Amino acid sequence: FTSFFPVGNDIYYPVISKVDFIAYYPYQLSLTDYCFDVDMSNQSVPEGINVLYAHEDNENGYDKKSGTVNLKFKHLMSKLSFVLIPGKGLSETDLIDLEVRISSFFSAATVNLKQGDATANGSVTDIILNTAVDGQSGSAIIAPQTVHDSRLIVELSNGDRFEWEFPPPSEFVAGKNHQYKITVSKTGIELSNSGITDWTGTGDPPVTGGFQRGYKVGDYYPDPNAVYE
Repeated sequence: FTSFFPVGNDIYYPVISKVDFIAYYPYQLSLTDYCFDVDMSNQSVPEGINVLYAHEDNENGYDKKSGTVNLKFKHLMSKLSFVLIPGKGLSETDLIDLEVRISSFFSAATVNLKQGDATANGSVTDIILNTAVDGQSGSAIIAPQTVHDSRLIVELSNGDRFEWEFPPPSEFVAGKNHQYKITVSKTGIELSNSGITDWTGTGDPPVTGGFQRGYKVGDYYPDPNAVYE
């Protein structure tokens, strides 16, 4: 608040009525009926589309006797995270400078600050993921939505192209991180593992370098040099 209300311009509670608090990020200069639109077609600046929201409204409302109000933020968008592993016929160097995108996803959303949600809209198109230089990880922030005919498309720097279809219907939920572990081989793409977790933390640094796979005890991952029957 200090950016907008410098010292000497304090904010005071109303004398009679009580209030609740709504906070959101990123800040928008103008709102229409407490709504604003988010364009997710460009994933290169994830902090610009990672909408955070908090609404604090106790049973009796807040006034000057309430003390500190703690704002508990949540994610209004959904996140897709991918780990890419080179399989048979490929090496880790083959993944460098690849392009990963998802097809047939809504590329925009309307955020409603009264309701505290985001609704997918806009055109159904391809979205290019924010991908590490080594090609071994990528992510996208999308509006909550259910897709029926969408694909993960991996295109190597040499022009080789691989596709994998999301099982229809696939629902992407607000505040969740939908994680996929994908093996890319000369014969195609195979889903090695997947899961859905709570999207924790209020910010995510941009993906710029290598990736630590974060295998856990009991995880299975393919040996790129082995032949499976």
